[in-house]
Amino acid sequence: MLKIKEINAGLVILKKHKGEIYTLIGSYQDKNNEKIYTFPGGSYSKIYDKTSLHTAVREFIEEVFNIKIAQSKLDEIVDNISEKELLLDEYIYKPKKFITYFGDFKILNFIFKSIYNYKFNLYEFLAFRNKKINEEIIAKDGLDEFVKIHFIKLNNLNNTKIKLRLISKYVLNQIYLLFDF
Repeated sequence: MLKIKEINAGLVILKKHKGEIYTLIGSYQDKNNEKIYTFPGGSYSKIYDKTSLHTAVREFIEEVFNIKIAQSKLDEIVDNISEKELLLDEYIYKPKKFITYFGDFKILNFIFKSIYNYKFNLYEFLAFRNKKINEEIIAKDGLDEFVKIHFIKLNNLNNTKIKLRLISKYVLNQIYLLFDF
């Protein structure tokens, strides 16, 4: 699956803690000012993406960390993810549509350390990211659509008050099937 090319892709982080499954998910305001939640992922780029894993990692970095990295750094991160076998064996693949890879906190820590060269602390990161980023900044740089990043119980995403993008609903349903939660 790592050699698939020219397809939209995402990377979803899952963490089991005290019998509960948690995930990182982003949110943004739609044009009706409603909060919409979505997993990191996005469109294939002819310029940057050699494989679907390049797309998934690039989109993850852009959306979660709100930065663009050099092509050489993206290649290095993707190569190391493959070599170190940091991805979980499960994935979602819809031919000619998209692929979603899964990882745990090992891959999140690895990506963060590869970019910033120090150890990742989820709570410090969320406080900094969610305080620093707001809709005006995002509108100016156009990097991503995430206004905030959330660390949330997977089961809470089934709450009828939480609005998920259609593709994220599909991914969530597939997560339940793949991981037998």
